[in-house]
Amino acid sequence: MLDEELKAINVLYGALKQFPQSYALLHVQADFLRGKGKLEMALRLAKQAVNCAPSEFITWAKLTEVYIDLGDHESVWIKATKPTQGIVHQDRYYDRLFLSI
Repeated sequence: MLDEELKAINVLYGALKQFPQSYALLHVQADFLRGKGKLEMALRLAKQAVNCAPSEFITWAKLTEVYIDLGDHESVWIKATKPTQGIVHQDRYYDRLFLSI
């Protein structure tokens, strides 16, 4: 299992070197770190993903999930209400976000 995890980390590292502004790759890395309990590092990556794609609702949703993991409910409210303009498919993400609070 550890071998496979190391291979996956190397693949992700290479992909991020090629595409450092890819919010999808940043989300994969943030989710990996969340699973390892490295929430502050995951928060930094989630914020970076929002900076790379501020008009994508999913980046805001991921940032909110990390804040929920951290127990920072004030930031959850602030971040969850921020991306309200120009988002077409936000309804499907709201259910998932707020059911976990």
